[in-house]
Amino acid sequence: MKTIFYLLCKFLYNIRIYGKFETKKPTIIISNHQSLLDGALLWAILPNKPLFIINTTMTNKKIVKFFIHFCDYITIDQLNPMSLKSVIQTINTTSRPIVIFPEGRVTNTGGLMKIYEGVVFIAQKTDATILPIIINGSKFTHFSRMPKTFPKRIFTQINITYFEPFKIKFDETKTNKQKRYEGAQFLQTKMQNLIFKSRTKRDIFEEFLYAKKIYGCKFKIAEDIKGVYSYKDILTMSLILGKVCVKLTKNEKRIGIIMPNIIATLGLIFGLISKGKTPTMINFTSGVLNMQNAINAANLKFIITSKNFLKTTKLEEKIDSLANIKILYIEDFKEHINIFDKIWLIFFERNFIHLTYKKQDPNNEAAVLFTSGSEGKPKGVSLSHNAFLANIYQISSVISITNEDKMLNSLPLFHSFGLNAGGFLPILSGTKLFLYVSPLHYKIIPEISYDSNATILIATNTFLGNYAKKAHIYDFHKLKFVICGAEKLSKNVKELWLEKFGIRILEGYGTTETAPIISVNTPLAYKSDSVGKVLPGIEIKLEDIEGIKDGGILCVKCENIMSGYLKDTNPGILEKQNEWYKTGDIVKIDEDGFLHIIGRVKRFAKIAGEMVGLEEIEKLATKISSNFIHAVISIKDEKKGESLILFTNDEKLSRDEILNTAKQNGLSELYIPKKVIYIKQIPLLSTGKTDYVALSNINFY
Repeated sequence: MKTIFYLLCKFLYNIRIYGKFETKKPTIIISNHQSLLDGALLWAILPNKPLFIINTTMTNKKIVKFFIHFCDYITIDQLNPMSLKSVIQTINTTSRPIVIFPEGRVTNTGGLMKIYEGVVFIAQKTDATILPIIINGSKFTHFSRMPKTFPKRIFTQINITYFEPFKIKFDETKTNKQKRYEGAQFLQTKMQNLIFKSRTKRDIFEEFLYAKKIYGCKFKIAEDIKGVYSYKDILTMSLILGKVCVKLTKNEKRIGIIMPNIIATLGLIFGLISKGKTPTMINFTSGVLNMQNAINAANLKFIITSKNFLKTTKLEEKIDSLANIKILYIEDFKEHINIFDKIWLIFFERNFIHLTYKKQDPNNEAAVLFTSGSEGKPKGVSLSHNAFLANIYQISSVISITNEDKMLNSLPLFHSFGLNAGGFLPILSGTKLFLYVSPLHYKIIPEISYDSNATILIATNTFLGNYAKKAHIYDFHKLKFVICGAEKLSKNVKELWLEKFGIRILEGYGTTETAPIISVNTPLAYKSDSVGKVLPGIEIKLEDIEGIKDGGILCVKCENIMSGYLKDTNPGILEKQNEWYKTGDIVKIDEDGFLHIIGRVKRFAKIAGEMVGLEEIEKLATKISSNFIHAVISIKDEKKGESLILFTNDEKLSRDEILNTAKQNGLSELYIPKKVIYIKQIPLLSTGKTDYVALSNINFY
């Protein structure tokens, strides 16, 4: 019977087994639980004859009733530790391996549910080795408990991965209750890490095609102010735009993009990626000087933009002033599409893309984003396909989203938070996306959330504060997750959302260089005033820093790390990243594994989510008043996150002069200090350097 069942499953589900089955007596075999089929699958593939531990709530399920006729089992109540005594006795007397699903139920989110302490209790009492198994794909069968709209099929692929056995180490100084709690937390983290490791590696466009296959080409996956788009619509868009880009840019690898937050921009990005080109996202809000520096750093020859967009945002003159670059307007692309292109697309390529698409190495460059630069010159951040997708899987393994969810994103696609978390993640995960043009429309965005029934919102602290002030109390009633990143979540904003909408904001932390998320609070692991636990697959260490006793500079090692920097000192040449990336942020890690940001090492400020180098403002002031000393500090600002204060010993220097000079130098208005304060003497250290600590202590209100 076992062989017949295995062959049937092999035919229906193309079962693939990875890893090596290794056991050391006594052994507890644990697995995630994607469907009611999982127990029968393990019964069919596991050698020997293990004992199955079945939750009493599962024995009334039809497939479970059928399955238990062919295996040895014991029923237990996960909530009653005493019911585990028979399991412990069996292990201690027979050394027989047992199989248990520590979640105690089948997932209805696709992700890992909470881990019960029962398996920890058994391991503690038997000193058993734990063999973890990860099942991927059974959630797509008709035996899953996913929502009704979730795509289920008769034929699908199921991957089963064995991982290395391990033992839970218990702190003997703790009570038994503490041991079980910490053991369950350890297992939760361990299983999340193994789920991440068991993923199938693809390139971004291949992942898009996989999502289209799973959720269906007609599934309405995306929406913007212009309309609603299915996977088929986005595929068509990307194939057309990709083909024209190849015609116009020939063999050029990196192609600059200055486009609004619309689905066509995502289509363009997918189109470039499908042709092996690198979309290079230019921050058009950073000023002419920074845009030019970005162009130089990536050694760009072409930028794709839109005439209508430039006119609406009044960017024509700025774009015209950019040097050594050819501007391609997307409105002109239709002139380069002939009848043969249309026939090829409609009758062949769109329908047989799985045959024509050449898969790419996941470690190849997928996109380039830019930092603002602590010294004013942005650095290009080269991110691979694997970096983007690793971060998506890391997020998905701790925050469960499904095709019944809808994400509202107004963050610009030239930021990694906006592009990966707010663009790639929903499209590639089958989660509906509403992409809005600007995060600054504080009255409109709450209305869109209400009208579109959004369940997920990503934004910065500044934007969340303004949305809350303008929104009706019912506008966000459908939201399940509100995720805050890019700047510190303030106490006022956190309390306002909780009081007005009853929503607990999940604060996270990341960098452009890590594509971008490093840690995030989740419904399963939340601590106020922290930025959450580190995501699965990320190793961290703290580097000591003088003057900081409790904490250090955060260094990370992970698959979602950048390939390296692009700098204007060596245009177009990648400065490869070391194995460990030093974030430059000072953090501390508490006893529960939550990260707390203490401060930043480098002198830069985050204003409305944008990084602004303080030294650039000082240089700007020096251009106007070269015979005097100028020093800039940043202070907290409830509206913008941070604002700038310039101290000077030039009595005549005014804010208007700085504003005019900044415009002349192509700098954004973010570089304009909120206040210019005259003091007779700028405090200096013994080394002759400016004493910024002393400046921060001056009462200038």
